[in-house]
Amino acid sequence: MATDTFPQMSEQAGLNEFLSTAVEFLDFVVEEYADSETYSLFSLDLHDAIQAAWRDLQRQEVSHALQVIAESAMPHAAAFGLEGDQFALKVAITRQALFEFATIHEGVAHDKKEGKHGAFRFYIRKAFGKVVEAIDVVLDSALSAVTLIPPANVIAHGLKEFKDVIVIAGTD
Repeated sequence: MATDTFPQMSEQAGLNEFLSTAVEFLDFVVEEYADSETYSLFSLDLHDAIQAAWRDLQRQEVSHALQVIAESAMPHAAAFGLEGDQFALKVAITRQALFEFATIHEGVAHDKKEGKHGAFRFYIRKAFGKVVEAIDVVLDSALSAVTLIPPANVIAHGLKEFKDVIVIAGTD
């Protein structure tokens, strides 16, 4: 997958676009890196469980849920760094992390195509962790902003917990 088709977000991304890109990234990682013995980010023993958990989360109408989270957070957006310069910085950091991951992914894909086990496979985990941490900062802000809104809070917690679980699964 080339960087031009990899999950991306615009420089002016709002919270809804940010969350949608986060979901696209997690979907990409679960599909692309969960079942390859050589290039897996996760233990092969966890492959089926990770994919089943992701499918379960997606059945909760994720796109609608993201819109609910974004709309619910807006009354408190400034207080939690979800607009203005604070949010622009979070978007910029996440965009940079996504670019780094995509670049390393291209190296992994090339090595895989060539039947090599190159150095890129070692860097992909670090890049993965960087993207997930950048996403986590915004999820924490969104969770704080929607704490008093039960449906949005439950959905946001589900997404954050899945992210937490796959980070644990992706560590040695």
